[in-house]
Amino acid sequence: MLSIQTEILSSLNLPCRILEMPTADLGASAARKQDIEALFPSRMNPAAAADTSGWGEVTSASICTDYQSRRLGTRVRTASAARFPHTVNGTAVAVPRVLAAILENGWDEKRGGVVVPEVLRDWMGMEMIGGREV
Repeated sequence: MLSIQTEILSSLNLPCRILEMPTADLGASAARKQDIEALFPSRMNPAAAADTSGWGEVTSASICTDYQSRRLGTRVRTASAARFPHTVNGTAVAVPRVLAAILENGWDEKRGGVVVPEVLRDWMGMEMIGGREV
């Protein structure tokens, strides 16, 4: 699941990184959680540490063991017994956050507009939002 999420972000030309979340940050259902953060240039602080400045969560993935399937009453039958399957939970794209990251990372100061990622151009019918010829 994580590879699908990072592939989506990479196809949008967004620099991203994966963080393993500490147990104190896990919800009741998660046994393990990984966040994916994208770089937000507006959040960069030259005075802050390079590894913390400018990043923001855009998606996450959690391993929920059998917590969700028990609550839903979902079982898998095998030849020997019925058991509760383990589940994963993930956000493919948090649209508002990813859109903000696209706008920030695609900003072209010279042209005064946002460069549309190549994978979106056919759907948007444009290569740039706003902007002017240089």
